[in-house]
Amino acid sequence: MPYYKTLSNLNLFIILLNKENITNRVMVLFYCLLQSALTLLQHKNHKIIWLIGENAGDCLQDNGYYFYRYCREQHPRDNTFFLIKKSSPFYNELRKDNHVILYGSFRHIELFFSANILFYTHNFKDILYKKLFNFFRKNQKLVYLHHGVLGFKKFDKFYSKNKNAMNIFTVGSELEKDILITQEGVYQEKIKTTGYARYDYLKNKVHAKEIVYIPTHRSMNTADIKNTDFYLKTQSLLNNTELNEFLKQQDITLHFYLHQAMCSFLDDFHCTSPNIKIIKYGEYTPLQLIKRCNLMITDYSSVSWDFFYLGKPVIFYRFDINNYLNDRDSYIDLNKNFIGDVVLDEDQVVRLIKQYSCKYFKENKLYSEYRKKIMPKIDHNNCQRIYDEACKLNNLYQFNKNPSH
Repeated sequence: MPYYKTLSNLNLFIILLNKENITNRVMVLFYCLLQSALTLLQHKNHKIIWLIGENAGDCLQDNGYYFYRYCREQHPRDNTFFLIKKSSPFYNELRKDNHVILYGSFRHIELFFSANILFYTHNFKDILYKKLFNFFRKNQKLVYLHHGVLGFKKFDKFYSKNKNAMNIFTVGSELEKDILITQEGVYQEKIKTTGYARYDYLKNKVHAKEIVYIPTHRSMNTADIKNTDFYLKTQSLLNNTELNEFLKQQDITLHFYLHQAMCSFLDDFHCTSPNIKIIKYGEYTPLQLIKRCNLMITDYSSVSWDFFYLGKPVIFYRFDINNYLNDRDSYIDLNKNFIGDVVLDEDQVVRLIKQYSCKYFKENKLYSEYRKKIMPKIDHNNCQRIYDEACKLNNLYQFNKNPSH
């Protein structure tokens, strides 16, 4: 197969990753030559290019996309590009945008080599296939936009290993900044309390009485899902007679949203109540549910911070807290009412749902006072702050001043 055809699909990368394949050396040499040519072209054209990735091109619902959206809306002449896979359920929404690039395409590789700054939300795979990122990356600056909020989960191996690899580490609160410095050893000068890009698009759009139940990701295999405590406890709550009767009486809808990484188990969950909706991946984004719902039930998910940001009540149903602490651990005490009510059994969850419903889903004043202390920047200018910080890298102020770029 001629190389120009191979470049447009994933076969090239499979060849590169197979060290036993003799074609590997030829392809590496070709890419090195291509990289040099593109670097020369970049210097010749003096173009400033920003490349943004999110969850390896699968998603369209977090800080990467919303920062890209801001750049296109507020700085349309900038050379800012966003990566997405054709297999993504959100691909069709952006396919007509010529600044949205197909992950794995020749244009993707061209932009990777030409970019001045690479933005990512999860790990380096957001920008390029994992084994190729470090091999081909030269001197591009890195901006970590983050995809959650620090607090309930400690760093995994990737973040521990690469915690100081980025030039900018964006956070949404002073609490997160303190955690990174004191508990993880991230260099203070790298941390920027800009607020998260997605928060600029996070506004209440409540039109009816709705609740969202959104548990965090758990590692498990298909064979034993129905025997896990997580499955049994979740099924029990969804089919709780007292809860279902109350939802019906009050005309409340409860949305059950399973984490993207657990979507293969979605068909195992069921409920007979017409007031409980089991959401399929791609039907809603977490952000859409956060904006439209009055109350959130979760366990350890960082989306609770987004709900907290909007001043809406959160119930933390932590029936497996000891197992979670052994598996993931936490930066803060998970037994305390921190940004919401912590409960350990199903009856307490139902009781709190009833209480909040009777109070028109008004947040406890204790939590609203705490929000003022740790989230001082609730002004919908987070993207602008991220943009300004990125422009400072390599003195890129001309990026938003020169209309030709």
